[in-house]
Amino acid sequence: MLTKLMTNCRATEAGSASNRILIVYRRTTINGDTYLENIMVSLEKQTKDLTTAIKRDRAKSALKEKNTARNNQWRSLSYQLLGAIHHPAPVVHAAGEKVYHVFEKYGLALMRKSYATQTTLIRSFLMDLSEPDMQQPIKLISGCRERLILLESAQEEFENSRLKWQTIRGKERKLVSATQIKQQVVSLVNKQLVDYLRAMQQVDDATYGDLTRTVAKMIAEINLQVKKRAKKKKTEKA
Repeated sequence: MLTKLMTNCRATEAGSASNRILIVYRRTTINGDTYLENIMVSLEKQTKDLTTAIKRDRAKSALKEKNTARNNQWRSLSYQLLGAIHHPAPVVHAAGEKVYHVFEKYGLALMRKSYATQTTLIRSFLMDLSEPDMQQPIKLISGCRERLILLESAQEEFENSRLKWQTIRGKERKLVSATQIKQQVVSLVNKQLVDYLRAMQQVDDATYGDLTRTVAKMIAEINLQVKKRAKKKKTEKA
């Protein structure tokens, strides 16, 4: 039985279903049905839009993760330098004060800046610490050089992630989320495709039966995933 796609499915699930439906439709021998063809043309466009939006959302999420990673390295460096300042050995104490004096110009407030500003400031900080007179103090603070390498690596990973995000984002000014496009895809599948196939199967099963049953199986698989996920969440809350 052909049921409707559950509206609380994930964007990736809706995209998977619509992609598979399009593939199966293109393999059928149904000819001359302009109404069904128009539905599929619309579905194909929305599926492409959904795929793009999913990639964009994932890139944005990855960018946030990379920003968190570099913030963690920045915060850890702060703790490390404060530890050096309070070290009992005078030589380590002096080294800690010298390096922390540079760090203090940027401070933890750096993490609240915009992505672009934060990138500029971290790059500036790393350049400050690359000066010849800073090498010995850095060497005297246990783990400091390693921490700076980790910070620089986190910064580079952030910049690579940001470039990927900007490339996917392109020149679009008003971005529609994957969730919004998913709703459009689900609506098209449920209100047009499902209703139409149900009716046409009753009228001409020889022509539409195989496609209808295949689409029914695909939708049922997605709906089962949604139900299992909902059941799992309910069990975890209990």
